[in-house]
Amino acid sequence: MVGSLSVNYTQYINVKSDFTDAASEVADYGAKQTQTENRLIGFSNCVLRSIMFNCYNSGTVPGDVATSALPYVGQSKVNPLLNKYHSRGSLVKDGFRFNLNINSIPYYSSQVETDLRMFRELNKCHGNFYVNKGLYQAWPQARQDKWTNTLTDAAPSAQPGFTDLDANTTPTKQYEVNDRKAAIANQGWNGISQKWLRGMGHYNGVAFKMSDQNVQGNGVAVGSQQVDLTVEYDSTYDPWYSGTCTLSLFGEVERRMTIHKGVVAITTASY
Repeated sequence: MVGSLSVNYTQYINVKSDFTDAASEVADYGAKQTQTENRLIGFSNCVLRSIMFNCYNSGTVPGDVATSALPYVGQSKVNPLLNKYHSRGSLVKDGFRFNLNINSIPYYSSQVETDLRMFRELNKCHGNFYVNKGLYQAWPQARQDKWTNTLTDAAPSAQPGFTDLDANTTPTKQYEVNDRKAAIANQGWNGISQKWLRGMGHYNGVAFKMSDQNVQGNGVAVGSQQVDLTVEYDSTYDPWYSGTCTLSLFGEVERRMTIHKGVVAITTASY
């Protein structure tokens, strides 16, 4: 072979980490507990093009089987429709927030803290991401304002519907999902209720690319210090939107392969 051939390509690196359980500190509906997690996620000496991550339920439903009013206490929190490929949202408005430190500098001037902005950032990674509102957002499906013990004309439920099927004076509680009034139908799919989709498509992403071209240096050059991810999550009483979860993160990094005089060289870092 005369001369050499060089090809740019990308590789995905997966990082997983468990988030601790904060749901045990939330005693009932109407309360919330902010869970702050910070992780060093690597990617030192790489040109990083994008990061995509999801937070999926793990562990078991907390509580005492004999006294707890929650269903499925002590059982695994595996999503029966999406398994570990879901990403849960918070039942609190703007209850999921994050930011990154790259080369010891915050990537965003302030936290990314609204679903609208998060969805926009996600779409920058690999084009339009098609997911409906009921799947992406959890909080619009739960009541957000303070609740009273009885429903009156002066204090109606912000989310129509009632907690008790036999009483039309018991309103939906704050941060409680009413199955009959929340988004996404509760009909079954292959025998499994579609309610397990509600707010479980809250995938996240950050793009560092300057264009869609596959060219060298099309990303952010990470130095010797690892990328630092900080996540804030508002836990509530509902165990399916709170407590123990697992962060699964995929970072897209640049690689370069060169063939020269029969010798193949592949980079393990981007520069």
